[in-house]
This record gives sequence, structure tokens and C-alpha cells, in this order.
Amino acid sequence: MNKENPISEILVNHIITGKLKPGERLVERNLVSQFGASRTPIREAIRRLENLGLVQCFPNRGAMVADFSPNDIENLYFLRIQLEQLAAKLSFSNLGPKEIKMLQEINRQIQFFQKRSNLHAIIENDYRFHNLIYEATMNKFLVQVIQTLRLKSYIVPFYRWTDPNEAKIGI
Repeated sequence: MNKENPISEILVNHIITGKLKPGERLVERNLVSQFGASRTPIREAIRRLENLGLVQCFPNRGAMVADFSPNDIENLYFLRIQLEQLAAKLSFSNLGPKEIKMLQEINRQIQFFQKRSNLHAIIENDYRFHNLIYEATMNKFLVQVIQTLRLKSYIVPFYRWTDPNEAKIGI
């Protein structure tokens, strides 16, 4: 994320956690008030989110959280599955005993937090688990593409994470 503009990071978090829902408008003056910031960092944050595909901007209508059609969702997950399979294959030879133990520990943490319905911790550990695999590919371009797709895919199934039974399916 963009550390020079923490507003981007906060808005991404709001989108991922469902505080900002698909199709919800991002009203600039409300964000200025909410963050106590000038319009410039708000506009930069919105532009950054648009570049990530998390926000759509429309002339004379402003910005809103991306809302994907069923076909968009199908295409998003198809591509993500293909790239994650590739990442798993590429990372296999680079994961040593230390990394395998880390993956096992993260997996235990995910299960622990699922039993307690701690959504934030589940998502955080799911991200850590997959990111460890992605980084082991040693392919920064693949990692960037997958991470962007993951961000977009978090918009779609957030409601699934709120039900512990569905969360198990999602992971």
C-alpha cells in the first residue's frame, strides 16, 4: 500500500472488512471531514484505489466502491485460481522446513480464530499464509498480480467470512 497516503490504506481496510460496501459512493467532502484532510490526499487515495480496481470513478457522479457482475466474479476467480496454482508450483522448491513450519503455524492460527469467529484475525492470517507462498515464487510480477486480484476478490465474498461455516469454505 501507499505509506505516504495512509488514507488509501484505511479505505482499503474499510472495503475489505465491508464497512464500505460494493456500490457505495465515496463522497469527497465526507471523506475530507472524516479524515480531517484536504482534498488532495483524498483524491490521491481514490485514484490509488481506482488503479487497484477497488473503486470506480464516473464523470459527474464521483467515485464508488467497485461492484462486480457475476461474470466479473467468475473471471476474477478463474484467473486467481490459475495464478495461485502457478505460484504453488513455483514456490514448492523454494519452501524449506522453516517456511513449512511457518505455514503450519499460520494454519493453526486460522483454525483457532475461526473457532472464535475473529474475522479480522482470520483475514490477516489468511493473507500471511498465502503471501508466504507467493513470495517463495521469487517472481515479483506474479506476486503483484496475485495480490491485486486478492484485494479485488476480498470485496466479493466478505459476507462469507462473517459466517464461520462459510469462512472455512472460503479459505
